[in-house]
Amino acid sequence: MKRTIFCALAILVALAANGDNSKYVNMFMGTCGDHGQVSPAAQVPFGLASVCPDCVPPTHSGYDYAVSEVSGISVTRMSGTGGEGTGGNVRIRPELPSVRLDIVKGTEKAYPGYYETLFGNGVKACLTATHNVAVERYLFPREASKVLFVDFNSAIDPRRSECEYKILDANNVEG
Repeated sequence: MKRTIFCALAILVALAANGDNSKYVNMFMGTCGDHGQVSPAAQVPFGLASVCPDCVPPTHSGYDYAVSEVSGISVTRMSGTGGEGTGGNVRIRPELPSVRLDIVKGTEKAYPGYYETLFGNGVKACLTATHNVAVERYLFPREASKVLFVDFNSAIDPRRSECEYKILDANNVEG
């Protein structure tokens, strides 16, 4: 009898493990204030890329659900470690630095490996990542100027490193 019950439970667990359980993940849990210090970044387990907006001012993970203003979207961050935040490197911003950029709260969607939001300027950001690469897609309104500002010297940690780059032409940058 005990063996039958154990086998039945093992089969149920195996069936549940094969289903798509990602729909049960709340990617925004622990992203507000100093409670959890995590982000809803698009990333894969143990991946180097972790792509998500960086809030102003930056927090431990670079993201805070309660804050709408962002400095842009970066491709690295530490999440859930506590202490001083790190990451926020190679920040891309679909707006000039002199213009405030805000997330339209209520438009954010996140599930394992994917993050999406709409900014106040009408630009929609769709983000995903592989182990080593962040993939970012920006959808601009038809009438908007299409600007992507890249900050090669960005960081969540206020201590910045030195960075040099050279603009070769309208489509190429050397770093």
